[in-house]
Amino acid sequence: MASGVWIAPAAVQDQAKKRLEVKGLSRFTDFFRSDFLLDDAMRLKVAQWWDLAALDEQFSDFLALYGWAVQKWSALVGEDPGLAVPGSDPELRREAFKYYIPC
Repeated sequence: MASGVWIAPAAVQDQAKKRLEVKGLSRFTDFFRSDFLLDDAMRLKVAQWWDLAALDEQFSDFLALYGWAVQKWSALVGEDPGLAVPGSDPELRREAFKYYIPC
């Protein structure tokens, strides 16, 4: 495990792969699936491995800042992020960069 590790339910694996391919990032990505083989309850282990309260607070802060952005950007560029960049102009890309790297 290293920084940049993303752990998610297997049900979103195909969607994640497609998004990474669209963004040209699939060559930097390794996927693997695993099964939890211990008898302990998974919820207890997850709570032990991560500070869930701190993560919840960070996620709430993120949503408070950017939760409305999905509707705004969908209205500007459409629902398919893969089509947004080729169809955008420099001004729209500058505006998007402000969201990516906030001041």
